[in-house]
Amino acid sequence: MKSVIKGKGPTRRALLKGTALAAGAYALSPLFGRTAFAQSGDLVTIHETAAAEAKKIAGDRAVTLKIMQPSGSLGNVKPVADLFTQATGIKFDYLEVPLGEINQKV
Repeated sequence: MKSVIKGKGPTRRALLKGTALAAGAYALSPLFGRTAFAQSGDLVTIHETAAAEAKKIAGDRAVTLKIMQPSGSLGNVKPVADLFTQATGIKFDYLEVPLGEINQKV
């Protein structure tokens, strides 16, 4: 039999840390190991698919999404959000903030 030279090879602490890390990774794997699947459909009907999924997630709850955007952007976002509200019932609150203040508001 070979004798182990002191100071060579893994220490007990290193083995325990590795075991704890592996056990933690195994325990959390269901959270991070999910596979994403593409939605069926095409770009022509993607808005309908998104609206149907949003309705399903909201269920029968009243949902309001809050959007913070740079001042002057409301004209670009509101028409699309209004169509989404018509399709899903999900409402929007808008907060327009000057571009230089967005980081402070966040």
